[in-house]
Amino acid sequence: MSTNDPDNETRLLEQLALIRASFLRRIQDELPLFREQLARARAGDSTELEQLQSFVHRIHGGAATFDFIKVSESAEKLETLLEILIGTPLATIAESEDMRRLVESGQRLALAIGAATTRA
Repeated sequence: MSTNDPDNETRLLEQLALIRASFLRRIQDELPLFREQLARARAGDSTELEQLQSFVHRIHGGAATFDFIKVSESAEKLETLLEILIGTPLATIAESEDMRRLVESGQRLALAIGAATTRA
């Protein structure tokens, strides 16, 4: 079978579509936990910032790999903000502009994931 075989290419594209859909389902399923972690961080639990960063980092890379540009861009912005906030005493950011930006960025990411899921 040659590498230019249309049947082989079709199968590969179908497999890629399934993997992309699986990625979206998985991150969509993780959104409730993401929202809980965001709420706990806002309430003062500094351990949640690192867990949020890990989750967002996975989304950033996976979304970029599967060409979900809006999701990747939203995750990247949130990841950058989390990098800034980690290590900052949470008492100084709990009611700050940075915390408001964190919550808004999290909401934008959730909306981008929802939109990508709807389109897929």
